[in-house]
Amino acid sequence: MAGAKDPVRAAITTHLHPVLTAAGFFRRQAKEYVRVRGELVDVIGFQMSQRGNHSFYVHRYINLLSNPLMNIHAYRVGRRLDRDPLGSVAWEGASEVLAQRAVASVAAAAVSEMVPWFDGIDNLERFVVEYVAAPDSRLEEIELAIALLRLGHLYRPWWSCQALLDAAEQGEDAPFLVDEETADIARQLQRALDSDAGYISLLEQWRAQNISRYHLAPCLGDAS
Repeated sequence: MAGAKDPVRAAITTHLHPVLTAAGFFRRQAKEYVRVRGELVDVIGFQMSQRGNHSFYVHRYINLLSNPLMNIHAYRVGRRLDRDPLGSVAWEGASEVLAQRAVASVAAAAVSEMVPWFDGIDNLERFVVEYVAAPDSRLEEIELAIALLRLGHLYRPWWSCQALLDAAEQGEDAPFLVDEETADIARQLQRALDSDAGYISLLEQWRAQNISRYHLAPCLGDAS
């Protein structure tokens, strides 16, 4: 039994898998589930403690599929759940008994908190609001620019790209740091915006790259 050496993985299969697959999620990795809704990529993933105490956290968050800088393990829209929001069950898996109890608690939280949270952000407009409201976000972000483009707004994304390019040129004197990869993406996007709707094919290209990079095709169903 492949999962016998990992009580948390086995407990996920027993308790959480039926709940999340019923909600349309796909098991991308042993401890990570994803769901694609148009441009929104919903992720529920486990983070095991590095302290050796067998505890774990659960992250639930949303990424943007057409973002060429998307890292499916990082996010701006979402949060980390550190403990059982419904009671006092410790989220740790040192033994099979503890792991089964803990992940059953996660499954209950998925029903009461996680899936409803995702469903409450059911379009790009809501995603943009959540993105802007995040304490670590800026208006000059590629992900936000692409969300606005998908909503049909062209001018703010162009100027966001310009702000990123200006910051990259200023280097350490800029109000925020911009790496070369981000600057290159900003250049590509700004050039596409200067052409006749060329940005649409560019966004579709980046979308396809993320589907391939993160093996998201099973999430798309008939939409692929």
